[in-house]
Amino acid sequence: MKGISSVLLSVFASLQLWAQNVYYVSTTGNDANDGKTLSTAWRTIQKAANTAGAGSTIYIRGGTYNERISINKSGNATKGYITYMPYQGEHVIVDATGKTGNSDNVFYLYNRSYIRIIGLEIRNNTVPANKDGAGIFIEGKGSYLEIRKCTIHHMLGTNAMAITVYGTNKKTAIQNLVIDSNWVYNCEPAPSEAITLNGNVRLFQVTNNIVHDVNNIGIDFIGGEGICPNAANDNARNGLCANNIVYRARSNYGGGYAAGIYIDGGDSIIVERNRIFECDLGLEVGCENANNVSAYNIIRNNMIYNNDKRGLSVGGYNYPYTGKVEHCQFLNNTLYHNDVLNTGAGELFIEYANHCTVKQNIIVGKGVSYLMNFYVTGTTGNQFNYNCYYTTSGTPKFIHNNIYYSSFSAYQNGSGQDAQGMYAHPALVNPSAFDFHLLASSPCIDAGDPSFVPSAGEKDFYGNNRVIGSRVDIGASEFGGSYRLAASGFSLTLYPSIVQDVLRVTVHISEPQSVMVFVTDVNGRKFHQERRELFSGINEWSVSLASWPRGTYYFTVATAHHKTTHPFIIP
Repeated sequence: MKGISSVLLSVFASLQLWAQNVYYVSTTGNDANDGKTLSTAWRTIQKAANTAGAGSTIYIRGGTYNERISINKSGNATKGYITYMPYQGEHVIVDATGKTGNSDNVFYLYNRSYIRIIGLEIRNNTVPANKDGAGIFIEGKGSYLEIRKCTIHHMLGTNAMAITVYGTNKKTAIQNLVIDSNWVYNCEPAPSEAITLNGNVRLFQVTNNIVHDVNNIGIDFIGGEGICPNAANDNARNGLCANNIVYRARSNYGGGYAAGIYIDGGDSIIVERNRIFECDLGLEVGCENANNVSAYNIIRNNMIYNNDKRGLSVGGYNYPYTGKVEHCQFLNNTLYHNDVLNTGAGELFIEYANHCTVKQNIIVGKGVSYLMNFYVTGTTGNQFNYNCYYTTSGTPKFIHNNIYYSSFSAYQNGSGQDAQGMYAHPALVNPSAFDFHLLASSPCIDAGDPSFVPSAGEKDFYGNNRVIGSRVDIGASEFGGSYRLAASGFSLTLYPSIVQDVLRVTVHISEPQSVMVFVTDVNGRKFHQERRELFSGINEWSVSLASWPRGTYYFTVATAHHKTTHPFIIP
């Protein structure tokens, strides 16, 4: 596990410059043309996929292309990528309405390498019963594949996925894979997943994506299903899943147990800084396939709230008929008011898992739900410590090794776990508005393990250093960072939180003063800055975002003494 972050950074940050061949596709073009100028553009993307070689960029003019496309050529390390992207930011739609063939996929890549698909809208693909299909389907082996800033929606039928990656080669993986800043919604992947990496897949990043309103799991990393014929390589591994937003991923079968993000048999995957809400389950690390183990995954700094049945779910569900989970770490997550349906499942639900560490998490429940529901016996080596538990209503309930405890102290004494844990109100800024920063009065500040050392480059959920004070804080937010919410008398409201064109800003301030307003992205790059003179009371204005790229942003209003920040999303 050591060094995964640095390996990924070196893999994905390295850029090379190659001589480029440029081709054009247009709805007014002709496939008999040479494709080399705007006036001699090809008519179909498929013509480009059959013709353009390594080092080519295919610029696609705006419009709707009624196609299913098989990408039949690869780039290479010598000449570079083959890139498919809109011409000068024009709106390109690939619509599969009424199309058949191409293995039921809109884009299909088999044994391809050095391919980029950027900024396309992909829609209206119907997958027949008992088939697998996707907006973009990558299969076989390959390397240096990038899917960026695509909008994929209305994949309909059964197993109608948005982005599918199946590593089917028994020796050579699909690797150096980037799935970044895509928007996936209104898809019907059940009984499969909206974004899925399965089989021999390694060295990947799934980052900054928004996935919502899908009828099964949002993002999944799978092992042990036999997708790769070599069992030793049959799992997604050594990857990063970060800064994604997943909501309303709910299964339409089996009683509804879809996780927003799921590691099902994957290994050595870092899952961090994701926001997951209104799914059947929030985040799950499991292993459905017998004789397999999901191991050495790190789940940290995630916000998991308002999910229907469970917040964080860990373990194989029916061992030995399923696999199990081992040597995984669950650190500094915030779980809040999950089990919305009052099933009693719990905030933290644990099944067959061994040698796992659950540390420095905020776990807040309510009603009939369990704070911890660890109902199985016969597991070994699991450690719980430095966690903050609280119940906003009802009785605090714990099950550990199938023993019921009706209070934190009873659980602590009976289980021997959480010796440095606490049962205390975590003092979050405004959880009802999904602001999970810590107030200055929070007992979670500097209350984590004093021996904890963050990994290189590790940040809290809001992008601050993971340790700011004398010790790490408990939960996903580190107090004292640049995105700390201000004290009373100064409030910021943004509407909507998922923005298409115009962001409406409301600031309520107790006295007139001059403020700085600025907007940054998740990497700290500044997109907007201005000074405003505000009067006492309610101040309202709008910000046009029509030309801004998709992604997650932080809107900050700063006075001489306070700074207030709220996130928003451009999908």
